Amino acid sequence: MPFFMSLLRPAGIGISSGEHRALVGLFQVIRRYHNRRVLMVGVMALMLVIAGVGLSRIRVETCHLNFLRPDDPVKIATSFIEKHIGGVTPMEFTIESPGEEGVKEPRVLRQVEKLQAFIKTLPGVLKSVSPVEFIKEMNQAFNEENSAFYKLPDTRAIIAQYWETYNMGGRDNALDDFVDYNHRTARIRARTSEKSSADLAVTFEKIREWCKVNVDPDLKVRITSHSLIQTNMVNTLVNGQIASLLLSTILIYLTFAWLHRSWMIGILGLIPNIL
Repeated sequence: MPFFMSLLRPAGIGISSGEHRALVGLFQVIRRYHNRRVLMVGVMALMLVIAGVGLSRIRVETCHLNFLRPDDPVKIATSFIEKHIGGVTPMEFTIESPGEEGVKEPRVLRQVEKLQAFIKTLPGVLKSVSPVEFIKEMNQAFNEENSAFYKLPDTRAIIAQYWETYNMGGRDNALDDFVDYNHRTARIRARTSEKSSADLAVTFEKIREWCKVNVDPDLKVRITSHSLIQTNMVNTLVNGQIASLLLSTILIYLTFAWLHRSWMIGILGLIPNIL
């Protein structure tokens, strides 16, 4: 195939009349003003400012549903789930207590309850589950299903008793999915509607700021789940793009300035690249 292609007439590289006039005009401007150092430095500084403003406005978001048509089955099914069942985007949080069996302390569970209540107030959050619901339901069940007892007990002994009673149910223990093996760390599982990575980043930042003010200092709150990974991945992508653009600009300037032994030529070489 390369042999037969070599027999063909090479295609010419054409340039439109508009592009030709633009290049000629650019070279004329460079020839006329390249000796005016103050002017060239001012123009370059202005271009760097414009480029910096543009870089600061770079936004990268991911929302998979936005890539689908309104009548796409996946989009329709997702909307149905969010409306009738719950959110499709998971958010996971862990609260680590100072020592083992710390999750059974009323103080720690109340902190979990407060954090869970705040998470429910955030836009798009449709459902959340934690060990608090299990203990509240058991407390109500052990008090003749009186709704007034749908709350956390006041003593650690009662909470521990409820916990042991629940563990007697066998291996399929849903409560164990929300604590670690030594009952030191509790887990909150929340689901939100499909959001872009930018909206998730705002949500996570609100939670971090709230925890700094409202969570006891001896408790460690961590955000986990695929949503956080996705958000961090997008942020890393944006920062990498900005760094690569800045690095390429510096290398282009250094290359032109070294080849022509003139820092003015290095500035001129940046003009078409920045544009």
